[in-house]
Amino acid sequence: MADLPISLLPKATTGYSDSLMVIVNYNTVASGQTESIPFSAVTQNGTSGTSGISGNDGTSGTSGINGTSGNSGTDGTSGTSGTDGTSGTSGNDGTSGSSGNDGTSGTSGVNGISSGQVLFFNTQNTQLPYFEISPVADSFSETGVTVSVSAQTQGVIAAYQTPVSYPGISIIPPGIWTFNLHAYKQNSNAVFDIFCQVYKRDSGGTETLLFSSDPVPVTTITPNVAMYTSDIYQSGYTLDITDRLVVKVIGHNKNTFNQTHSLTFVSEGTSHYSFATTTLYYLGGTSGTSGTSGTDGTSGTSGTDGTSGTSGTSGSSGNNGTSGTSGFSGDLYRTTSSTLLTLQLGNTGTFVVGTNLGYSPAQSVLISYDASNHMNGDVVSYNPSNGDMVVNVISFTGSGAYSSWIVNLDGAAGGDGSSGTSGSSGTSGTSGVNGTSGTSGTDGTSGTSGTSGSSGTSIPAPPYPFVYGLFSATGNSVPVSATTVESTLINGGVGTLSIPANGFAIGDSFRADFGGYLSAKNNDTITIRIKTGSVILADSGPQTLPASVDDIWQLSVNFSIRKIGVAGVADIVTLGVFHTTKQSNGAQGGFAFNTVNTTTFDTTVNNTLDITAQFSSNSSLNSIYTDIFVLNKIY
Repeated sequence: MADLPISLLPKATTGYSDSLMVIVNYNTVASGQTESIPFSAVTQNGTSGTSGISGNDGTSGTSGINGTSGNSGTDGTSGTSGTDGTSGTSGNDGTSGSSGNDGTSGTSGVNGISSGQVLFFNTQNTQLPYFEISPVADSFSETGVTVSVSAQTQGVIAAYQTPVSYPGISIIPPGIWTFNLHAYKQNSNAVFDIFCQVYKRDSGGTETLLFSSDPVPVTTITPNVAMYTSDIYQSGYTLDITDRLVVKVIGHNKNTFNQTHSLTFVSEGTSHYSFATTTLYYLGGTSGTSGTSGTDGTSGTSGTDGTSGTSGTSGSSGNNGTSGTSGFSGDLYRTTSSTLLTLQLGNTGTFVVGTNLGYSPAQSVLISYDASNHMNGDVVSYNPSNGDMVVNVISFTGSGAYSSWIVNLDGAAGGDGSSGTSGSSGTSGTSGVNGTSGTSGTDGTSGTSGTSGSSGTSIPAPPYPFVYGLFSATGNSVPVSATTVESTLINGGVGTLSIPANGFAIGDSFRADFGGYLSAKNNDTITIRIKTGSVILADSGPQTLPASVDDIWQLSVNFSIRKIGVAGVADIVTLGVFHTTKQSNGAQGGFAFNTVNTTTFDTTVNNTLDITAQFSSNSSLNSIYTDIFVLNKIY
């Protein structure tokens, strides 16, 4: 070829990142001409060869942002298809976020008030070798036990033993035990004191005397039954968990003329049920509210995409894989209820929540009205078809009855977070060797842990009953004075006097204690009634009062649910003891009454307790009011 000046050689006007270098060897001469320049070059332009058989696609790496497309070179002769590039290595997982700090524990609940368990002398039930003394009264009619006692000696009139596994505790708490004993003596020549001895009895039958109550004289003569109150402060005693208690009613014949006399002890029925108030079954306060859950951690930032590899020749497209099956939907639990419920321990009765939820028996649930009023318990039953649910409440915070609840698992784990959105696809460049995969994004930091909730209320295992307060008066009642109109002895306070419809369970027992001041005209009468709405649970009948001015009075009321249901099916027994003490000379008086209601009491409706008083005349000398009133659930 002809020699060319270098200045006439073509100049490159553009450059490409993938251009090939051409090396030229030349010689110069003085005239500025070149000699012949032999060279070889690989150019991008050439005639296209036939396309090679397309190769299968390699496995895809994680997508990154595609690199910029290279400028197309001149077509060369087609060679065989290039092999696909190897997949890029996966990026390292990001480090996990640090766990959040534990929340502070909830504040402890205030200590619950103590209340003594009432034990009934059930003469017509047996706990061999004795009669039975039990927290549950029976339905037998009144009966008496008569024993002759020699002069100047003490004799056991009747002995009573608690049921098997009762009380099932390791200590008798210190405090006052009061025995309300109904009795009468044979004739006016008899001189008797009556009192009780309390023993512990082990599984082998060995009895150990723990304490005796103070003797009180029996003054009434057959057939006039009267109640005699004998009490004692005991300092507390230890028991084995299998020990039972034995209470022996003792008659002391104090006759000095060597005469044997008889004493009769009376119990059961509706008028003269003998019973003891004990210090068994103290219970502490409810635990603090549960801490709030921690917030979820923020998601980690996505990793940067890897750089694109150089393009190779295109292989044939591989077949698409089949799509994976969808995951199962998770169970649902959060729901609401508009059923009226009262904040209290025990069985809620049936209330209605959402249908087709994931609840099953024994799951722990939270029933919440707001942050200050909620209940914790275990599912007893749930019907996914109609949403009927029953829960056994083991702790609660707040008070009152509400009909707007949020129901959810108590302490359920949070669901998985939603997946991050997919990155947008890059623009397609010419196919080539697959680029290395981008590094995976670092994992998001973990959410901080929620604050720890405080422990729930400790409920003793069966057969332990539990005690908690329902209501406490915070002021004096309005005096019932100079009127014959039946009027309430209850004023405002904290807590509740109501049990919602279907809120009672068989065996539920309650105790109400009242106290205040009483003045009366001589030989006028007073009638005390225990009621729920217009239904009378117990009625003392007219009781004659002596002349009195500001006598101190005390009323103790115990009632137990023996059957539940509508009127005619439900069964409640109520025992009331009214006691007075003259401030002038300490003289004592009083009366007792016992009623079984199987006709008008109904547990399927709301029940609200009321205590009323009614005088026989409107004399200005007649007046009574309450300055203390506490209602407790004792079983």
